[in-house]
Amino acid sequence: MNRQHCDVFEYARDAIFVADVKTGIILDCNKQAERLLGIPKKRIIGLHQTRIHPKDEAAAYRALFRAHAKRGSRVPCEGEIVQKNGNRIPVEINASIRKDHAGRSVVQGIFRDISSRKQAEEKLKNSEIRYRRLFETSQDGIILMDARTAIITDANPAFLKLVGLRAGNCIGKKIWETAPFAGSANLQKSFRNFIRVKKAHLGDTLIRTTSHKLIHAEITCTRYPIDGHALIQCNVRDITRRLLTEEALRESNQRFRGAFESAAIGMALVSLTGEWIQTNRSLCRIFGYREHELQRLRFQDLTYPDDLASSLDQLDRLLTGKASHVRFEKRYISKKKRIVWARLNVSLVRTAERMPSHFVTEIEDISEQKRAEESSKKFQLAVAGASDHIIITDPEANIVYANKAAERITGYAAKQMIGKNPGALWGGHMPKPFYEKMWHTIQLEKKIFRGEVTNMRKNGETYTAEISVSPIVDDAEHVLFFVGIERDITKAKEIDRIKSEFISVASHQLRTPLSTSGWYTEMLLSGDAGSVNPEQHRFLEEVLRANQRAVALINALLSVSRIDTGAMLSNPKPTALPDVVKSVLSALAPLARRNRITVHVDTPPNFPKLLIDPDMLGLVLQNLLSNAIKYSHENGIVRIAFSTHGENARIRVTDNGLGIPEHAKERIFTKFFRAENALKKDPDGTGLGLYIAKSATELAGGKIWFDSTENVGTTFVVQLPLHGKTAARTIKKT
Repeated sequence: MNRQHCDVFEYARDAIFVADVKTGIILDCNKQAERLLGIPKKRIIGLHQTRIHPKDEAAAYRALFRAHAKRGSRVPCEGEIVQKNGNRIPVEINASIRKDHAGRSVVQGIFRDISSRKQAEEKLKNSEIRYRRLFETSQDGIILMDARTAIITDANPAFLKLVGLRAGNCIGKKIWETAPFAGSANLQKSFRNFIRVKKAHLGDTLIRTTSHKLIHAEITCTRYPIDGHALIQCNVRDITRRLLTEEALRESNQRFRGAFESAAIGMALVSLTGEWIQTNRSLCRIFGYREHELQRLRFQDLTYPDDLASSLDQLDRLLTGKASHVRFEKRYISKKKRIVWARLNVSLVRTAERMPSHFVTEIEDISEQKRAEESSKKFQLAVAGASDHIIITDPEANIVYANKAAERITGYAAKQMIGKNPGALWGGHMPKPFYEKMWHTIQLEKKIFRGEVTNMRKNGETYTAEISVSPIVDDAEHVLFFVGIERDITKAKEIDRIKSEFISVASHQLRTPLSTSGWYTEMLLSGDAGSVNPEQHRFLEEVLRANQRAVALINALLSVSRIDTGAMLSNPKPTALPDVVKSVLSALAPLARRNRITVHVDTPPNFPKLLIDPDMLGLVLQNLLSNAIKYSHENGIVRIAFSTHGENARIRVTDNGLGIPEHAKERIFTKFFRAENALKKDPDGTGLGLYIAKSATELAGGKIWFDSTENVGTTFVVQLPLHGKTAARTIKKT
């Protein structure tokens, strides 16, 4: 072997072994053979050729060698050699017979390491298995077709099931000739275009199954080379259910958005880090921000600093799974730096993978409620030690607070009252109209109701009380709670009764001597006992006036006594109103002359008679007219006018005198009450006239009211039924 051939032999890329044809003993090998086996050349030479192959296959390799020794190898064959470390290496073997330099016949075997190729082939095989498994088990329909001819070469079970075909009905046909696609010109055109592009996608596409059912499908076609020619894979996905779900979700979102936007309370979607993702109009109104302004902030920016830690603790309970939702109260700071109290209801929304996504938050503004509660606490502190019975109820009249005096007066403990209606405890003993008027006043008119009631203590003892019920309302005029104040006047009423009886007895005892002294004084003034000088006449006139004032006081006290004791009688009869007015004015003429007051009477023609007690009517008019004359300015005018209104007659007495101060109007019909300006004008008044006038008017079935402006004048209106009422007696108020 020349030098050139030696170099080729030694440095060949493949391993070369030379073995004796007859014995099979290896006579020579190159460097690549050493590297392949991992054995030095000197140890390889002298081995039998079967020793470099697996022991368990020695017989097969011996037979292969004999075959090569006879005629060489016409085509390569594959086998394995065993390395020094025991690894089996796949090789491709080419054998030829030649003479060596000694003239011996030898077999020269060229061994090519094909490990990499085998690994690639194994990977390809595995890949094909995986692909086939995916192809067969995929839930999407898959069609394989020749890119040149558009003939379907395969279809997976999912596609066949989706469209209702058998493999034989579609494989071997052009794709646009198969049942699902044959009826659509647009689909045929799309498939023809697919053949010319690398990848294509059809979104929502309607295809028809063999049972004529329409399916919404999404089709993706991908082109790739296989064994020298192009193949197109079409994935067909049924998206009918997804579209229905998306539509349902869209409708649900629209409903949610509508409810979200129109909710009366604040609602928001808040990120896990506190950003306002979405807010409704109510929330913007609560905080005073526009939506885009809120979205630049976090809830932490608006939270009152002292409430931030507790707020984060509540959210942490949601994030750690300790609660599905949390409900708590906290404070915010509005855009105008106003503290806003809010009640929150917060839930955590999670993803399909159960990871936290965002918070859904309901925020109810309870600032007014908190202010009311604070006011209520202050009120409770203020009234806890009051001597009057005081309770607070909710809008449904259930007691939420009662002071010590309420316990003392009613006999019920506070814990027995809480949550109960007063009517179920000490109340409910007045006529039904009384309570109807009370509820109308405090619930509908939102005004304070005052009255006198009979109640019953826990021990069964009845008592009389003055009550005042006040509605407490918010800015929208909604009742927040009621405050009821009772004053036990049972003893006071008894004292008043005794006082009235005493006044009645005393007045009767004083009336006779006063009348007698009055008559004698009039006789002296008229000269029946002889003439008197001017100075004596003046003295006697003063005595007579003092006597008349005393008699008027006695008469007033007797009237009050009869009213209070229920002894005032009413005996109605047809009465001409002008005649009663004329009689009263005649008696008041001296007073009018002395005060320089002009009285005008406006009497309509043919004014009907009233069915009324004339003495009682006279008592009413005498008190109203005497007040009008006394409290008018000098040279003033008092006007009396009559009119009819349906079944009633109205009498108006108008003056242009002092008028009634605003603060005194509420008490003007109270016994012994006199306004400051009236006291200055006439210190000798009794403060009983208007009380008597009102009581007598009501006894006659009428009512009385007034309109007055201080320093301008007053108009009193008395309304009486034309047909009166049957004989009556005053009922003692309890």
